[in-house]
Amino acid sequence: MASASVGYYYLVYLPRRDARLDFQYQMERKAVEVEKRQERARAEAEKEAEQQRLRLEEQAREERQAAEKAGAQQRYRQCIKIARSDYETSWAAECKRIAIEVRKADPTCTLPRKIGADLTDRLHQEVDRCLQENKAGLTSVETKRP
Repeated sequence: MASASVGYYYLVYLPRRDARLDFQYQMERKAVEVEKRQERARAEAEKEAEQQRLRLEEQAREERQAAEKAGAQQRYRQCIKIARSDYETSWAAECKRIAIEVRKADPTCTLPRKIGADLTDRLHQEVDRCLQENKAGLTSVETKRP
């Protein structure tokens, strides 16, 4: 009976136990592999989400810059428009003043060289100021009028 027990132990019990342990080991290994794949998939998904977030931030930054640039161009055009309007108003006022003196009205008159040069110089200064404000990125549309 002792030899039958020893025979059973070595011929039946140990092979079954070893097979069961091998099966458990393989199942644990597969579970670890599945977990590793899931972790890699999560890491890739997180990486893709981060890249998408960065792309969206870059796109938003580019849109903001484009809007700021368009706004700056609009402010620059408005500044130039105001400078030219001031120039034309000043020119007409000088023409009117001279017309009153000589009793002949002409809103598009030819001004004396000194007055015309002064008005033109002031226009150029205002245009230069507009350009400098635009380059400096100033957001104010208000102009400094002499």
